[in-house]
Amino acid sequence: MQPRRSLSKEQESLLALYEKKCPPGGETSVVIYTTTLRGIRKTFEECNVVRSVIESHDIHVIERDISMDSGYREELRLLTGRKEIRVPLVFVKGRLIGGSEEVVKLDEEGKLDTLFVDVPKSVGGCQGCAGMRFIMCMDCSGSCKIRDEEQNKMVKCEECNENGLIHCPVCC
Repeated sequence: MQPRRSLSKEQESLLALYEKKCPPGGETSVVIYTTTLRGIRKTFEECNVVRSVIESHDIHVIERDISMDSGYREELRLLTGRKEIRVPLVFVKGRLIGGSEEVVKLDEEGKLDTLFVDVPKSVGGCQGCAGMRFIMCMDCSGSCKIRDEEQNKMVKCEECNENGLIHCPVCC
């Protein structure tokens, strides 16, 4: 992790243009809310564009895929104050930067580098989840059900999400 420096006047003024909304763990980070679900082609492609642009800056990114965990969808609803949400959404150092159009425009104008000053550099892919940030639940093997020996029946697994996944214990 890089040492914290004070923000330059240029970075302060640029960050001040954006609404202060800080996702959990996003005070000094870049957090992107995306989806890997291909149901809506335009949304899927916009998420890929944002991911690609941000990864090209070789910084550590916290990606929250709302199709992998509905908790991220609720987190985003609380952050934005809206019932209907649209991804991708990018937060930089606790500020809501916007979606794909805003990120691409900032990149073309050379302003993303300014926003990303002091954001830790990327450390490569995780050995536990290969960068997916989730692994299959080890208790229920992804089925979301486990056998309750006392009741002698199948019950919902309390360890995983609705997709039978848990957060990677190595990188999350």
